[in-house]
Parts: sequence; structure tokens; C-alpha cells
Amino acid sequence: MKKHQDYDKILRENLERTIPAILEKLCGLHPDKLESLPTAFPRTRERRPDFLLKTTTQGVEKLAHLEFQTTSPAGMVFRMLDYYSMFLSVYKLPVDQFVIYIGKGKPAMISHIDYPGLKFSFTIINLNSIDYELFINADKPEEIILAILSDFKNTDSVNVIRRILYNLRRYAVDDSELGKYLIQLEILSNLRNLQPQTIQQIEAMPLTYDITTDLRYQQGIEQGIEQGIEQGEYRAKHHAITILLRKNKLSIAEIAEVNDVSIDFVIKIQNEINDSNLPAK
Repeated sequence: MKKHQDYDKILRENLERTIPAILEKLCGLHPDKLESLPTAFPRTRERRPDFLLKTTTQGVEKLAHLEFQTTSPAGMVFRMLDYYSMFLSVYKLPVDQFVIYIGKGKPAMISHIDYPGLKFSFTIINLNSIDYELFINADKPEEIILAILSDFKNTDSVNVIRRILYNLRRYAVDDSELGKYLIQLEILSNLRNLQPQTIQQIEAMPLTYDITTDLRYQQGIEQGIEQGIEQGEYRAKHHAITILLRKNKLSIAEIAEVNDVSIDFVIKIQNEINDSNLPAK
């Protein structure tokens, strides 16, 4: 099973460019000025907030704190309270706190405390309940990908995935970047049980060929599983690397670096492509 930190890593890599849109579209904040703040604090007890920003709206300064969760920890409310206390002691500013839930189903975490002498709460935003149209027509691939985690509003999932892929292809700077986003989309799609459909649509994109019947490909999947790599991730990486090799714009070393794989892995796929292009005897 894909570890939660893998989803978190993808989101952290993508979200920096989309934070202004998330604050506006999901959190209802419309700051005139936005400033990223350090997330390392001397007493974090091995905790570090996902995102901390200073917002300025009509001259009023506040902090915006965002956490992304794939699970509903029982003690989340106390963690958020700890963060609030820490931010307040350092910056002396009020804090708007948001937990954006990207897991399956509905979040089960408690979002408020009502004790004698202490009242505290934060806002939970369930991405499952946000209309996918809010993200799918954006001009940033990092924001487009969030559509896979949103509410499809009874729209056929395959049609939504096709639109996501179309717009990723439209706005990705180059094939190298597109390959990266395809891998990320495939991994995140597992959070919505859409991994098979996503892989199928990725493989149906132009400049691909049917590799699922290739014996060495199947062996590679088995080897990947033995090494702790999920079949879906292997397929997505294989597909992205195939696209880049066929485009012939990047070196083998560059393709390996972009996809976070070994050079030998890229050479293996290149040999498969070369063998598939040989005339039949």
C-alpha cells in the first residue's frame, strides 16, 4: 500500500505554486499581499507545519496555516492548538488555520475544543466535496492535478481523467515536466480508487504503445513489487520514461533524474523500445 508520506511529498512539491489559488478558492482568503514564513521552530517536537504564510488584507496582517491530511488523527485538534500557540508566541498575530483533507471518505477528526477557559477551533476542508471544475481549467499543472482528488459531480470518471490529461499536456512546459505530472497523477489517483482508469487513459495518450503484453515489462512489474514498488507506480514511471525516450529531447541521465530512477532502469526501457521496433523475422 502506498505510504501516506508519498502522497504528502507529491503535494508539498506541487502546492507552493498553487497556495494563492488554494487560499482564495478553498479558504475564502483574498490577501493583497502574501509572504511565506519559515516552518522550522525551536520547540516543534519533531513537528513542522506544511505551509505557513503571512497575509496582508487592506493593511491587516494575519497568519495562514495549512495542513494537508490523508488520515484523521485522533489528536489533530491538539496538534493544531500547539501550532497556534507556537505561531502566536513567535509572530504575535492571529492565525487562520485550515486542514485540507485529501483522504478517502469523510474526515473523522475533531476540529474544536470547548473547555472551561479554552475555546479553540480550526477549519476542515474536505477536497472530496469540492467541485473538480474549480481546478481542472487552471493554467498550472500543479493545480490541475488537484481535480483528481475533488468531487466529480456525477461526471463519468474517465471523462474527467481525460480532461485532466488534456490540460496537463496543454500547460506542461515540456515532455520532461509532463512525465513528472503523469506519475504524480497516477499515484494520487489511488486515493480515489481511480488508479486503473488513470493508467489506462495515460497509456492511451499519443506516442505510446501497448507494453502491457511485453514479457520483460511483466517481469519488471514483478521485480518492482519485490522491491516494494507498487504496480501502478511502476507502470506510470515506465510510461513517462517511454514518452521521453521517444521524444528524444533529453539524455538518458536527464530522464533518470527527472523520474527519480536509475540510469540502468532507463536503458532497460530504451532496449525494450528498440527491440519492439525491430522487423519481424
